[in-house]
Amino acid sequence: MNNLLPKPKPLMDENGVLTSEWIQEFELMMQLDEAVEKESKNSRKLTLLKIFIGSEARKRLDERNLKPSYNFYKDDILKWKIINVSMERLKFNKIIRPQHESTQSFISRLYKGARNCQFVDKNERIRDQLLCGIENNTITMELLIRNSLKLSDRISICQKYDSIFDRIEFKGESKMTCFKCHKPGHISKIVNRQIFKKKSVNAIHTENEINQKLAFHNSDETKHFEENIYVKKDIMYIDHNGKSLILVPKQHFSLVIQFYHQSVAFCHPRLTKTFYNIRTKYFWSYMYRDIKEYIEKCID
Repeated sequence: MNNLLPKPKPLMDENGVLTSEWIQEFELMMQLDEAVEKESKNSRKLTLLKIFIGSEARKRLDERNLKPSYNFYKDDILKWKIINVSMERLKFNKIIRPQHESTQSFISRLYKGARNCQFVDKNERIRDQLLCGIENNTITMELLIRNSLKLSDRISICQKYDSIFDRIEFKGESKMTCFKCHKPGHISKIVNRQIFKKKSVNAIHTENEINQKLAFHNSDETKHFEENIYVKKDIMYIDHNGKSLILVPKQHFSLVIQFYHQSVAFCHPRLTKTFYNIRTKYFWSYMYRDIKEYIEKCID
């Protein structure tokens, strides 16, 4: 008779099925089991419940540390919420790696997010999301070029870049002092950003070829700081979308654009390339518009 018993699907895989319906199906199946003895009925039902409920639901029950009783297990299961797989997968697809998060932390969040997504191949899906969730062009390009890599190989590549970016990120930051709280290394933290309002500020260019042409004058007129603006070695910076960019005063817009557009090293790039090269280091309002106007005049 035992061989004729139908086996219900695991509970955690029953998308859209109420837990009460699963319990009802299970108990109806138990009524068919004529071999159940009264004195061992509880332990037998409990054992069968653990077998048929599936590994994911069984782990959840084990974490509850309930008394080994069928009625206790049944009451707890009936309180469970239905897992909406589509919603869980939507949440998983939105998992993005912030700029300062380690690879290990990001992978842990991906595994946690994939727990209830019921992917056919969880590791393959996490491997793909590892690529989609990285907001770093250098890592993304290397992973795209080496498309056949396994998840473990991609994790190793990302961890390799972790150590590289850490050295770049913190080189010289130990002496940096936040203008607002006067604590070192404050800008390496991710904090709530305020929308930058246009200010009359001066900055110095880091490129050796033009750094003598820009000068920062620490006068009263330039001390209108906001929370996300700070000074380091007489250079005015702004924290913009998690990146530290040099603020360029209005009188030096054309100087910076000219350097990146007419420099032999950059091979006279067009509008999009020039804009991309500049925005990775500098910030000012209406940058794209100013670059476009400059290049149009240059072409004419």
